[in-house]
Amino acid sequence: MKYLVTGIAGSGKTSVMDELSRRGYTSYSIDDIEDAVRLEDQTTGKPVDWPDGPTDFSRYAWNWQPEGLKKLLESSPDVFIGGTSSNQYDFADWFDKIFVLTVSEPTQHHRLTTRTNNDFGKHPEDLERTLRIRETVEQEALDHGAIPIDAEQSITKVTDDIVRRIDHDNR
Repeated sequence: MKYLVTGIAGSGKTSVMDELSRRGYTSYSIDDIEDAVRLEDQTTGKPVDWPDGPTDFSRYAWNWQPEGLKKLLESSPDVFIGGTSSNQYDFADWFDKIFVLTVSEPTQHHRLTTRTNNDFGKHPEDLERTLRIRETVEQEALDHGAIPIDAEQSITKVTDDIVRRIDHDNR
């Protein structure tokens, strides 16, 4: 089975992938896999380096790469992919189940401004934009059949919720 765990920046995707891995599941934070995702110029589709300062997503797209994603999904019979991208729903049918981590604005703000594993969302303009689109990103996932997961809880409880939902379906 193939599972996508998505959500807005700061929702806890990487932490959930780490916890799933700790529990013995095959899981990947796709942002960490070089050939699976890249920043592209929206006009040309060509890869670009991350700009200094805020990222203008009217100009750039953070896109999954089909071959890299396919390799990850074929790495094990059961695979979790954690991440979000501009084109993720082009691949929705590659997943048996999609989960969306949902958080409140104060939680997202706190996580983005205090996290130490990633600088994305720390620039004031990126932070403001990311907070502004939180509900839209969550609703888009729901519109694609995602199962909402309350990510206000501890990572242990969030992961327990996901595992319970996949174990229930496998019975």
